[in-house]
Amino acid sequence: MVTQQQAEEILKKSLADNLIITEAFDNDEYWLFELGLKAADGKVSPLVGPNIIRIRKEDGYMD
Repeated sequence: MVTQQQAEEILKKSLADNLIITEAFDNDEYWLFELGLKAADGKVSPLVGPNIIRIRKEDGYMD
């Protein structure tokens, strides 16, 4: 079973430097992470369109 912290590390390895996790939550099967875009001035803007990444709790696979 993958913990939320492990799932965050899996996701962070795949993100560009200007993408950050803005929200983390879960359901029975997945850790869910909402992403935002961090500008050079430090402001965070929501991404346009679907921006939730799912990582399976069972094996850490990113859907």
